[in-house]
Amino acid sequence: MNICFLGNSATGKSHIVHSLCNSNEIYHPILTLAIDYSFYNYNNNKIFIWDCTGSKKIFCIIKTFLPNIDMVLIVCNIYDINSINDIDFYINTINNPYHIIVNTCNYLKSSYSGEKNRLLLENKYPNQYTLLNSSDPNDVTKKIKVILNKI
Repeated sequence: MNICFLGNSATGKSHIVHSLCNSNEIYHPILTLAIDYSFYNYNNNKIFIWDCTGSKKIFCIIKTFLPNIDMVLIVCNIYDINSINDIDFYINTINNPYHIIVNTCNYLKSSYSGEKNRLLLENKYPNQYTLLNSSDPNDVTKKIKVILNKI
């Protein structure tokens, strides 16, 4: 199975992948320049994970492999209204099944109200998103497993 993480830069896509696949190692954030590739063992199956850059400049390249992807996980930052507004860009560009992940990690926190954004998400995407904290490997693993069980 192939899973692709899409979303704006600085939403925590790579941090989520790291927490899921390498939770015993210290996370050192680095900007994803194109695509990072990982895998996760789940129920004796290997899940291939495509962690894509948040740069829309190379999104046309990323779109070329999307037909081979079983599920797209669109990641936004609950404290960043731009990443939430851009969810529609990704939904309208892909033809894949998708689920929205809303990262609530405190290191992403800005002055904009996270609760206000959560209400916006609830109104616009009811039952289509999952809140998770990318800095908590147990939370990431538990919630990604719930998403994988739906595929």
